[in-house]
Amino acid sequence: CDSPYLTKVNYEDVLNELLEMFYYFKNEMLDRVSDDELLKLMREEFDNCGGSVEFLSGTILERTADGIRRGKTLSQALADAKQMPNENKDEE
Repeated sequence: CDSPYLTKVNYEDVLNELLEMFYYFKNEMLDRVSDDELLKLMREEFDNCGGSVEFLSGTILERTADGIRRGKTLSQALADAKQMPNENKDEE
């Protein structure tokens, strides 16, 4: 709740979206990432994405989950995800 991108106006909606994303990506990562690791990742990357739930889900977490499914560690998968070009970033 200390994110600069959470306000009184959007707090409930954003947290609900993040909760749904947590369970979705926990499954997509084949339970190879602990709850605490996934929560930490989501928290850090939420702010790095400028509070964009869509960008977080559709880019960083999706790419990271793909790397995890391919057998990479969380840190390897996240590093690879961050190095990929962001085709949709101009749309935001």
